[in-house]
Amino acid sequence: MPSRRETPTDLQTAIALGPRPDWFMRDRLGKAPDPWQEQLLRSRSKQVIINAGRQIGKSTVVAAAALHTCLYQPGSLVLVIAPSQRQSRELFIKIHDFLSKLEPAEELEEETKLSFMMQNGSRAVVLPGDGRTIRGYSSPALILMDEAAFIPDEVFDATIPMLAASPEGRIFLL
Repeated sequence: MPSRRETPTDLQTAIALGPRPDWFMRDRLGKAPDPWQEQLLRSRSKQVIINAGRQIGKSTVVAAAALHTCLYQPGSLVLVIAPSQRQSRELFIKIHDFLSKLEPAEELEEETKLSFMMQNGSRAVVLPGDGRTIRGYSSPALILMDEAAFIPDEVFDATIPMLAASPEGRIFLL
């Protein structure tokens, strides 16, 4: 593992950080994960529910997981969903902030206020918690549902088939 002072730019470091999102969070994002965050980042569970208090780092850790997915799984799709588009965008902003602080910088193919596409084909997309407008995405690598208790059941009903088409797809409910 590279020291915290080194900028991971070489192939060995990239290979080391690929399977270890916890190292990625620490070394590329400059955030030392708490033990529970490390456990979450190292988990390969397909379905994760994070039932925790406010302001303990839920958004931070899932934003790190989302960016790691985009970087190390080329062509991946990350969907960010919350009860409202404004709430979804808040989590997306965390992901984007991490992206903007990477050294060396990652170049984007396309960028809007509600999505980005990396040069490796990976995308992150913000969606509101509305079952009528969420359809149309297939095979997401990661779905993040923030404030999941307040997302209507119809949204869950619309997202579960997406995961069925993605054998490696995961969902995190916060």
